[in-house]
This record gives sequence, C-alpha cells and structure tokens, in this order.
Amino acid sequence: TIASNAGLARQRFSSTVNAPVEFGDAVLALALEDNTTDSSPYGNTMTANNSPGTVAAVFGNGYSAKGGSFLYKSDSDFDFGDSYYRMAWIKSGTTTLPSGQDFVLGGNDASVGYFDLYINSSGYLVSGIKSDGGTTSTLTCSNNIYDAKWHHVAQAFDLETTMHNVWIDGVICQSAATSLQNNAVGEMVIGGGASSAAHPYLFQGIIDDVVVGKIGLNDHVIPAIHAEGRKKLG
Repeated sequence: TIASNAGLARQRFSSTVNAPVEFGDAVLALALEDNTTDSSPYGNTMTANNSPGTVAAVFGNGYSAKGGSFLYKSDSDFDFGDSYYRMAWIKSGTTTLPSGQDFVLGGNDASVGYFDLYINSSGYLVSGIKSDGGTTSTLTCSNNIYDAKWHHVAQAFDLETTMHNVWIDGVICQSAATSLQNNAVGEMVIGGGASSAAHPYLFQGIIDDVVVGKIGLNDHVIPAIHAEGRKKLG
C-alpha cells in the first residue's frame, strides 16, 4: 500500500472552479460545475446528454440528473494503471428505493472488462470490477444510503495488497482480496451504467466531485476527503 497518499494530493485549477482533489495524476477529475470539464492532465472532457442540470452541491455546484440525463465519453483509453480508485459525493433525489439499479459511475470495454459503482433496489452501494481475464469482484455494503442525504462513496483496488475496498462516508464498508486487474476501459459514464449504448439505470439525484485515479488509497485518505466535505456541508 502506498505509505502516504496525502503527499500526492493536488488541485489543478482551470476554467472550472472548486477543482476536486486528485491523488497522483487522476485520469478524470470532475468538479461538475459545468458537468463536462476535466481538470486532470488528460483532459477527458465529458459530453452531457439530455441536458442535466447543475445545482448547489458539496463543493460549489454539482451534476443534477433530470429527464434521463447522464455524462458520457467513449473512444478514449482511460488507463488507470495497476492500482486505482474512484470516488464521488452523491445525494439521492428521493427516499423511494429504486426499482432496479441507479448507477453513479460506470466504465466498460469489451476487451478489458468493466467497473461499476451503483445503488441497488435496497438502497445499498454495490461495487463491481471485472478484469480482462474474466474475473469478477462484487462487493455490497448493507446500509441504505438512498435517503436524500449527502454521502461520500469510494472504490479502490491496490495491486500490492490485492485488496478491493469500498468506503461510505470515510469508513470501509466492504473489503475483499482478489487477483483481478482492470486497469483500463474505453468508455466512462457518470450518472448511468456503461453496459450498453443506451446507458440504462440512470442515477436519480445529485453527484459532485468525481475523481478516478491511478493509485491505491490508504485508510487515511478517504476519511480526510469525507471530513473536508462535511465541513463544507456544515
């Protein structure tokens, strides 16, 4: 495990204000002030589909789903490296549980596998990773976060420890050893599943500060990110 991710933290300011904190060089760093601008060094600008809104969120404004909207970018090599993390702030738009799955983040490529982070019909956070070798690791956190309140969610894989970890509000809720690696996808979707061109299972609510990075995260970093967001919300 990387001994101190804190020393790798950075913020890159561009036309988007309130740029999210990256650890290492993030593949994607979206403040979601305008829903599309990537402040990472790779400039993976997203396309906004079906006119999602922007509303007051945790750090400035954030993405607000409406009318089947989502953010999407394909035909790009999102290369995560051997260890990686994905994190975001989310707030469901209702306390009525979804009938199926509400996707927060999704990445997919037929040749290299997929990852997803979604809320299931019980309101539980589910983290799934499928490697290019066909191995799948799926972890489910058994507490309802579909409650119209802000939550920080994160998923990470560390090659050195071979651990797949999932956090809710700064606390690891599920952890499992796995031999898989899923270090690249060819498309990324925010607020929807990346399992097909139609991008079903759209998240109903608000998303803020999406970051996808290239390193494993230790147990101290995610709680610090959560605590900073709580200060803003307070």
